[in-house]
Amino acid sequence: MCLIALGFSSGFQGSSGLAQGSGARCDNASLVAEPASVIPACMAALAEAGNEAKTRAGLLYILGRGYHRTARLAEAIESYDSALALDATSADMFVSRAWAAMEMHDVEGVHHFAQMAIRAEPSSARAWDFLGTVRLEMGDTIAALEAYEHALRIDPKFGLALLHRADVMKRLGKPERAVEDYEKILAMPPGEVETGNLIGKNGKVASFRAAALEGRATARWSSAPREVVEADLRAAIAMEPTPFRHRLLAQHFRRQPDRIEDAVRAMRASYEMAPYLVELQLLFGEYLLVAGKEEEGLAEIRSIISKTPGYMKAHSAMVIYFRMKNRLDEAIDALEVGYNANPDAYRWLIDRLISDGYWGDESRPTRTTPELKAAFRKCLSAKCA
Repeated sequence: MCLIALGFSSGFQGSSGLAQGSGARCDNASLVAEPASVIPACMAALAEAGNEAKTRAGLLYILGRGYHRTARLAEAIESYDSALALDATSADMFVSRAWAAMEMHDVEGVHHFAQMAIRAEPSSARAWDFLGTVRLEMGDTIAALEAYEHALRIDPKFGLALLHRADVMKRLGKPERAVEDYEKILAMPPGEVETGNLIGKNGKVASFRAAALEGRATARWSSAPREVVEADLRAAIAMEPTPFRHRLLAQHFRRQPDRIEDAVRAMRASYEMAPYLVELQLLFGEYLLVAGKEEEGLAEIRSIISKTPGYMKAHSAMVIYFRMKNRLDEAIDALEVGYNANPDAYRWLIDRLISDGYWGDESRPTRTTPELKAAFRKCLSAKCA
């Protein structure tokens, strides 16, 4: 759970320029409340502004953030670059530009702008936090932790760095340390604003606290009483519902044989929040099957196969379900449907079945023929040892 916030306050507070027909201004408050409306407001402010470099740079930066928050990435990058050409002293500007580079998969750009942020403001907690995120993306967990620690030495109440350090602690197998950081975030007064921190009266309080609750739940997944984990997940969902949090709650219930109906309800909520994600629909179908709702579960999985024939995980789910029910003819039919849908990915399906213990490695088939269908039957009725 690595978060980069695009609504950080910067030294530039904005302009009084108003967007036509809107109360939005080219400033931080309007950026949080109405990011799309900030764009025309900043355009108007730039048209009225003089030639003073810092003023124009600040307006261009907020314009870029408006574009960024409304998914107009190319225009965001152009605005950030124009701002930095006028004023290269703001770590916030460099971090926003680095984050845009990350979204464009520009690895060199990410490193360049992250380093420039620290050169511009060595005492910027946000810059060091972002450097940690870059290092984590590159797989260097220890270096990432060092950067997060540096950010927190600068500002011990920097919520984003606390959140990121906690996530790293979980990766390093130190959930107790992670819980300490999550609880520091949860202990912060909801109205408290720290420099460069999104915890405050700017519409982002819930998301930060929800992230900390989610993190604490997963850090204590196996160690805390189940009702404690459930309470954290439900509180996180109440603050800021996301498909992932509903899925976590479903997984939590799935571990409890007497809560399978609750698991299905939570998984349904996850899928309904993002019906375009086939992996969520597949999980929903599988949960229905576990709950004994075969007709509904198979209908969901067949719907995926109909929409996305080459999605081999759906074919695998069908084969494994029928195999577990000892309905070998249906398992074999499902296996052949998978092959016909995506012959190139067929080996993945066989590998999946082998790894799950449904197929023996010695009898790995590479094509479908009447003879191999007999082998399918043999392999699915035993482990083909």
